Amino acid sequence: MAPGGQLTVAGRCYAPNVDVTVTLNSNPVFLGAVRTDANGSFTARFVIPVRTARGPHTITATGSSDTASAALTVGTPGGFAVTGTNLTLTGIAVTTLFAGLVLLAGRRLGDQNDELARQI
Repeated sequence: MAPGGQLTVAGRCYAPNVDVTVTLNSNPVFLGAVRTDANGSFTARFVIPVRTARGPHTITATGSSDTASAALTVGTPGGFAVTGTNLTLTGIAVTTLFAGLVLLAGRRLGDQNDELARQI
């Protein structure tokens, strides 16, 4: 992902109808916020700031009580030729990784809710 590029972020298993804040971490940079739907899911596009340092970073999505993150490597713009297909595949890979982390967090929360329900 190059600085100035667009990144699609998707999440599931958040609380329904809550705001989710998306940040780029190393030095935390607010990328934006999105509201989950009635099922606790969201999909949104964010721009990686032009002045983002190249190297490893983390994208974090934080809801009212849930947080998930995924690794992201920011490259040098113009350093290598990138076709639209490669950029799309990179975006799909990052989105898939992020969705997997969100599903893992959702499963953990679901297991906790099941345990609480059994105790009641």
